[in-house]
Amino acid sequence: MELCIFNLEEYLKIRNEPLSIDEIKEILFQLNKILKIMKEKNIIHKDLKLSNILISLEKINKIQIKLSDFGSSNKIKNETSLSKNETPLTKASEVLKN
Repeated sequence: MELCIFNLEEYLKIRNEPLSIDEIKEILFQLNKILKIMKEKNIIHKDLKLSNILISLEKINKIQIKLSDFGSSNKIKNETSLSKNETPLTKASEVLKN
């Protein structure tokens, strides 16, 4: 396991400039890839927020995303197995409606 010095929330706060379009695309591409793998394995994170997205800057000017804090994650058997343990501000609208 490697050391990730920043999470995405901290990284955005300490930058002296906004993220470039290419950086945003790269972050979203990697996050989408992570979420696709989780969907294939029927895992729901339930606490997805900026502070749980870790940043690794292994290569020069290359951001690598790692998802952390799977403490409240679950393996999904069906849609009714979703619980209400998510961080309140980031709950899925489907969970709030039910």
